Amino acid sequence: MKQAKPILPAIIVAALLFTMIFTIVSGTATLQTNHSVVYYLKELNKNIIGGAETASIAVTQPVVSSPILSSNSILLPSTYLSATCIDKILAGKNSPAAGSGNAFVNSAEKYGINPSFVLAIFNAESNYATNPAATTARSTRNIGHILCTGAAEKSDPTKCLHKTIDGYEYYYKIYSTWNEGVEATFSHLKNGSSYIKAGRTTIESVSSMWVTGKNYSALSGTQKTEIDKYIATVKSSMDSYPKNC
Repeated sequence: MKQAKPILPAIIVAALLFTMIFTIVSGTATLQTNHSVVYYLKELNKNIIGGAETASIAVTQPVVSSPILSSNSILLPSTYLSATCIDKILAGKNSPAAGSGNAFVNSAEKYGINPSFVLAIFNAESNYATNPAATTARSTRNIGHILCTGAAEKSDPTKCLHKTIDGYEYYYKIYSTWNEGVEATFSHLKNGSSYIKAGRTTIESVSSMWVTGKNYSALSGTQKTEIDKYIATVKSSMDSYPKNC
C-alpha cells in the first residue's frame, strides 16, 4: 500500500499563492483608483491621474509612496521638494521665476503647505509664466493670479493690474519680486477665508475654490469639465516632479 503524502506542504503552498495573488490584485486596484500611491514601473508609460486613466499591469516591484504627492492633501508632507529641485524645474522651463526656490521652501515651512502644490498651481495658471499669453503673471510676478480686494487697492495702478477678459473685469495683485509673489500665494492659501481656514485642504477642494470660488461638489457641465482639467494638470505636475535633484 502506498504511503499517504503529507498534505501540510500543499496547504502552505496554496496559502502563499493566495497571499501573492491577493497582494498583486490589491496593488493593481490601488493603481487604478488611488492617486496617493505611485508605482515606479518602467513598463508603465502612462500618467495615472485621479482614476481618469487606468491600466492593468503585473506588479513586478514594490509599491513606493511618492515623497512629492504622498496624499491628496495640500498640507506640508514629511518629505517635500528642495529649493534646489524647484530652481532646476523652473530653470528647465525657462521661467522668469527661476531662483525663487528658497522662497518656495521657506514659505512652505512657514505656512505648512506642500511647495509642490503651489508650484503646480503656477504651472496650471501660466506654465510657470512662460506661456506667450501669460503676460499677467510675468508683469505682476503673481504666480497664482491672486485678485485685488477693495476699491482703494483696485484703483491703485502700483498695486493692481486691471484687465478686461471676455467682458469681465479683473484686478490682479502686483508684487515687486517673484519671491514676494511666491510667499503671497502660500499666505493666501493659509490665511484666506476660503481655503485652509474653511477646512479645505484637498487638491480638488482648494483648486475648485481657487479658480471658480465654488465648492467642487457644486460644479457641473462645462465648468466642472474645465476644473477637472485644471486639477488633472496640478496632479500630473506634482507627480512629475523629481524625488531628488
